[in-house]
Amino acid sequence: LAADAKGFIGKTLGNGSKVQELTIRNVSIPLNDSDEIKGKWVGALIGCMDGDTNVTNCHVENVTIYAPGMYRIGGLIGFWANTARKNATASIENCSAKNVTLTAGYAMGGLIGTVQVQKPSSGYNTIKNCSVENISITHKDQFCWADDPNYSTLYPETGHYCYSSAPF
Repeated sequence: LAADAKGFIGKTLGNGSKVQELTIRNVSIPLNDSDEIKGKWVGALIGCMDGDTNVTNCHVENVTIYAPGMYRIGGLIGFWANTARKNATASIENCSAKNVTLTAGYAMGGLIGTVQVQKPSSGYNTIKNCSVENISITHKDQFCWADDPNYSTLYPETGHYCYSSAPF
């Protein structure tokens, strides 16, 4: 498990990993900027899911994640990373998130906080027959990607991104 990911399963390692038939209810994950995973990934089920992982028939219900200033926060999965493995497949099927309240910096979603798509030569991601219901998302604290001197070098295609506090 990774210190930079928090969830029932902190981080999956890919390589055909499977997470199946789980229902998690009444989850509260209160974090603040001084926590050891500052700025990383949080999901009730999986904090960081590496590519080449398959999640099937998993559900979360009554989830509250409070992580102001942090990013890649999701009701089910915080961050779905890609993989460099050839012909890798990753999927989320027949999963749901219900009654989820998220408060974080940015990159949040009721089901998944962020999906990093697979490169065509590596494989593909599939989301199938999934649902969300009664999701509340509050964007908290400001962060500017351009404040990081490495950002424009690492991600030149995205330009200057700033996010500010605003409920949506």
